[in-house]
Amino acid sequence: MSGNFLNIGVSGLLSTQSAINTVSHNIANANTEGYNRQITQIDTRNPQFLGGIYIGTGAEVGAISRVFDATTLLELQSNISNFNELEVYLDQASRVDNLVADASTGLNEGLQAFFSAVQTVADEPTSIAARQVLLSQGGLLAGRFNTLTEQLESQRRAVNSGIEASAKEITALGQSIADLNIKIAAATGGGLGQPNDLLDQRDRQITQLAELVDIKTLQQDDGSINVFIGNGQALVVGATASQVVAQRDTNDPKNVDLVLQTGAGNVPITETVSGGKLGGYLRFRDEILEPGFNVIGRVALAVSDEINRQHQLGMDLNNDLGGLFFTDINDATLMQRRVINDSSNTGTASLGIQIDDPNLLTDANYELRFQGGNYILTNTTTNATVASFPPPGATPATVSIPSEGFSVVLNSGAAAAGDRFSVFPTRTAGADIQMQLTNPSQIAAALPVNASTSSANIGSGSIAGVSVTDTTTPQFTNVANDLDPPLVFEFTNATTFNVRDANTNAIITGPVGGFVPDQSNDMLALAGLNYGYEISISGSPQPGDTFNVAYNTNGTGDNRNMLLLGDLQQANTMDNASSNFQQAFGRLVADVGTKTKEAEINKQAADALVAQVTNRRESISGVNLDEEAAKLIKFEQAYQASAQVISVARSIFQTIIDSTR
Repeated sequence: MSGNFLNIGVSGLLSTQSAINTVSHNIANANTEGYNRQITQIDTRNPQFLGGIYIGTGAEVGAISRVFDATTLLELQSNISNFNELEVYLDQASRVDNLVADASTGLNEGLQAFFSAVQTVADEPTSIAARQVLLSQGGLLAGRFNTLTEQLESQRRAVNSGIEASAKEITALGQSIADLNIKIAAATGGGLGQPNDLLDQRDRQITQLAELVDIKTLQQDDGSINVFIGNGQALVVGATASQVVAQRDTNDPKNVDLVLQTGAGNVPITETVSGGKLGGYLRFRDEILEPGFNVIGRVALAVSDEINRQHQLGMDLNNDLGGLFFTDINDATLMQRRVINDSSNTGTASLGIQIDDPNLLTDANYELRFQGGNYILTNTTTNATVASFPPPGATPATVSIPSEGFSVVLNSGAAAAGDRFSVFPTRTAGADIQMQLTNPSQIAAALPVNASTSSANIGSGSIAGVSVTDTTTPQFTNVANDLDPPLVFEFTNATTFNVRDANTNAIITGPVGGFVPDQSNDMLALAGLNYGYEISISGSPQPGDTFNVAYNTNGTGDNRNMLLLGDLQQANTMDNASSNFQQAFGRLVADVGTKTKEAEINKQAADALVAQVTNRRESISGVNLDEEAAKLIKFEQAYQASAQVISVARSIFQTIIDSTR
């Protein structure tokens, strides 16, 4: 009998010792991240049947298990993934928001300063100082475009680095999870119970993985866990882990793409992964960075094209026709920069993009592929096919895409089946814009055409207006700094007139009818002449009245072209004639600001959810030191009591021995 309660005492001692070890383990890991509190389950041993009754045989350790709630952990991992995505997105978006909204770097202030300088020259067309200020403001405006684009390029490089670093971390964590799967499966399969600390380590690795990317997990019968990313692509399957690799996009080498390297080959996952830091980088790139490049570039193209177009219709202080104010948007080098050949192309086609109408440009990028004997142009934002055309019979050739505001220029070579080309009509324009004028005298403030009324006229006819539409016509180019020919409008009666060459007095055409007294009449249009300019006459000319048209030689005080340049500030020359320059850029500022504010609000909400679920997890699985201390006292007392049982058993056993002597 003494042996029975000796065994009972020993069983109590051993089971209590195990419980004390577990409590001590909990206390030691109270501050270990991801640790789940453990408990020792003490069970009653099977009783012994003796003398017709069952006699207890003590206690034993049934299991040491984690206090763990899988649903709470999954919720925590999901919230952590969402929070980290928003944190990265907000950090990157805030930088762009500060950049475009800052008065010292944004475009609207630069545009305002530029057009203020234009107005000053219009007020003082002979002032060299005012012209110099305009040159300076033009350079500063171009510099703002350049700086904004370079800052976005710098941010692109940072995003690429972030994506690459995240990919490496995901790969490392995936391998670590696979290694832990091996250990856990071996322990579970060997009948050794649940390896709690290994399970905690794996859960911690999976939670760290959730910080980087959204994941789904699937528990296996052998205790291992499979991990999936994107649209169900397997990162970890049992003991095998795939690699996530960031590599240069074959369509766009400035960006990095993601592939999942598996035993079966590479699987592109850029378009499918989300959540975590990686999702934050990718979403920022798609929603803010790429549109930012394109909006800035689109405004740069519109500013360059409109200012250049109007400036070239004017005349400078040297009596020369106006030249380019900013960079020619269809410079051959710039056109080629707008197309990137896919690195896998096998054909020899060399392409470019010619900007036809900045007013029709959008913020979209495109893909041009050669398939089925045709070129197919697709908007990569909407995935809509916008044009399809066969290859030209000979190169160079230009194919207009009217709906998009540009043309595809096929310079040379031929595409092979399957060849792809990335088309970026606007992305690089912010970096391309530069000042072309270097001397104040080159500013074309005047119009090159002057019209006057003969002093001998007796009627009430007057010059209602002079407009210039094209200075590349022979009338402007045949003779430098002169019209070829200068004109005289000679009225033969109240409604008809002749058009004469002022140099020879020869009639060019006439008599021309259709003049309507007392309203504005476009004289060259009535005469059917396209000279690149127009003269409007109103009132009631009398027979014999004449009106002279000549080159505006020495028109230094003329500000007519500068006034027209100034009008461009408020002209709706963008977004299908619905926006001016500042409004178009202002939409980018507003859009980035709205997205940044939304991300800030959502991040705060996500942070609160993470804290809430973390607290819930801690209340379930965390170590409460006060509670563990109380358990320690309880188990210490039980241990001492079991020791006392052993002591009593020894004493009784000794008494039995002594009684037999």
